[in-house]
Amino acid sequence: MQDIKNIRLGDIVPNPLNKSRSMDFNQIEILKDSIQDIGLLHPLVVYKNDSGKYTLISGHRRFAALNNMAGINEEVPCMVIEKPEDETEEAEYMARANVHRSSPEEIKNEVKIVNDLWDSMDKERRKKWTKRFEEEFIAKNEGNPAYKEDPKAFKSNRFRPRLMYIRQISNLDLSNRTISDYLKSSLEEAGEGFVEEKPKREVRKVTVKKLLSTMNKLNDQFDKYAYREDTGKPEYILKLQEDLEDIIERFNEITDEDL
Repeated sequence: MQDIKNIRLGDIVPNPLNKSRSMDFNQIEILKDSIQDIGLLHPLVVYKNDSGKYTLISGHRRFAALNNMAGINEEVPCMVIEKPEDETEEAEYMARANVHRSSPEEIKNEVKIVNDLWDSMDKERRKKWTKRFEEEFIAKNEGNPAYKEDPKAFKSNRFRPRLMYIRQISNLDLSNRTISDYLKSSLEEAGEGFVEEKPKREVRKVTVKKLLSTMNKLNDQFDKYAYREDTGKPEYILKLQEDLEDIIERFNEITDEDL
């Protein structure tokens, strides 16, 4: 369990690894007002460095706001963690703790930071992470019939240690289109494959029967949900249903050959 202790602002130093993250000074002013009104809700996260001071891991915006409103002798609550083993582990801690992302650009930048972190790893560290992800991947998929049929092919299509690392460290949903496009281009630049897109479905002929079924279901949905206890059905819904019933009647006279 980490210690929570009060530490002088003057004994806390920003983390030099934080330089790649931008700060919105308007947000810092808003944060400053919030701290003045209700206090500091979340402690800063720090570790004791070799000089005896404390290096920030999480809370650079809060630290900036506090510095703008208090003197260096002001004490603030901090969670003190063990000193990271090296810069890579420190950067990982910071990425995990950096949960205040308010814009698409900030989110994209966070993904870039973690992606670059993966690139900067030495072979042994990357191997260690890959082994861990591989074990988790196999445990998750060993019951899948497709995996049992051809484990090698299944794995080659789905197992991407870099993506798993980025997802785990950044704690972001990588299905976001902007992030996915960025990742795809960065992976291609690194000479790595990307998860294959789903095969396109074969175009099938739509029959009159299917179209009629869909329109009747839509009409049923209007009857079921487009109703208000105080006023009944809105006028525009009644008009839509009239048009829909007219189309259904005309479609009943059409054959598949006429499509």
